[in-house]
Amino acid sequence: LGAVMHRHTVLTELDVSDNGMGSDGVAKFARALRLSPRLATLNVSANRMGAEGAKHFGAAMGQCHGLTALDLSCNAIGSGGMASVKEGLERCGQLRVLKLGENSIGADGAEKLAGALCTCTSITHLDLHLNRIGRCGTGRLVGALRECAGLAHLDLSNNAIGNEGASSLAAVLPDVEQ
Repeated sequence: LGAVMHRHTVLTELDVSDNGMGSDGVAKFARALRLSPRLATLNVSANRMGAEGAKHFGAAMGQCHGLTALDLSCNAIGSGGMASVKEGLERCGQLRVLKLGENSIGADGAEKLAGALCTCTSITHLDLHLNRIGRCGTGRLVGALRECAGLAHLDLSNNAIGNEGASSLAAVLPDVEQ
């Protein structure tokens, strides 16, 4: 894949979802990813990335300055992996679509994501379903969501946010421009 990406430097869309790469395969893919600076849409969902793979992937994301859509769903990156993804996201200023569903990031991962959202203010679509964010994680996200004025789609389904999380989310929603 690296050789192909090296020869096709004008590649703008790539879907390598559900290939079972694992952390080692993702590390190799991340090195190849650095050769595709024009990549706009990338789907790496369901590849068993884990926190270790997320570490390599997060470092490579910064080279994809034109990235507008990223799907990292179903990779079990957890809170530890979210720290690395956060660093990559902070260098992706054009990102509009971010899918992180089913990664078990928890409240701590939500806090890390909130830090990245403060710099990724162009996001219009954010999918965080099934991440065990809970009420505490929702509380950590709401301040950052205020910065995403163009946010049109937010999926927090199956996160056990409860009444308290729903209340904190409801408090920020009127601040988001329609």
